[in-house]
Amino acid sequence: MRFFYTAPLLMLPLGFLFYKDRLTAPSIIVAILGFIGILVVVKPTQINMGAIFALIVALTMATNNLLVRKLPSNHTVAQTLFLTNLVGIPLGLGLAIWENAPLSWYALWIAAGSNLFILIYAGICVLVYRAVEAHKISSAEYTGLLGAVVIGIVWFDEIPDISLLIGSALIVLPLIWLATLESIKYKRTAL
Repeated sequence: MRFFYTAPLLMLPLGFLFYKDRLTAPSIIVAILGFIGILVVVKPTQINMGAIFALIVALTMATNNLLVRKLPSNHTVAQTLFLTNLVGIPLGLGLAIWENAPLSWYALWIAAGSNLFILIYAGICVLVYRAVEAHKISSAEYTGLLGAVVIGIVWFDEIPDISLLIGSALIVLPLIWLATLESIKYKRTAL
């Protein structure tokens, strides 16, 4: 699942294809540096079927986030989340039947809790991607991995190493640089 975090990098060309979003050199640089930061943090060692499926999921999520702008503006966030989850239920049910494993109530509660956080994240994405061009915010999605690292430190007593610090710097510092550039540009146009 480590390649799951390629979604923000995929959003730049997809935003260009779907909406003719203007790709700026700084946004491309930030996306590439963020991706390098992800690679430094997760240290992928091999590409297997799991990695390929994670790439497919990343492409699907990037497409989903970008296509939010195509929805009618009168759709609420709740309606959008209901529709996207409704589409996934038959596929999930089919995979569960194919697995043919006994029902585990513990796993069901964990999945329900996880889905709650995913719904909150998806709701925020719906709001943000409706309002802003993808190249301006896609790189900020890399910070989700940093949240996962914090959870690993707090709940699982993981100890960060130097690669985490370097990777985090490659994710966060370019975002600060991009935000500073956007702020300067906004101030110039306001005058």
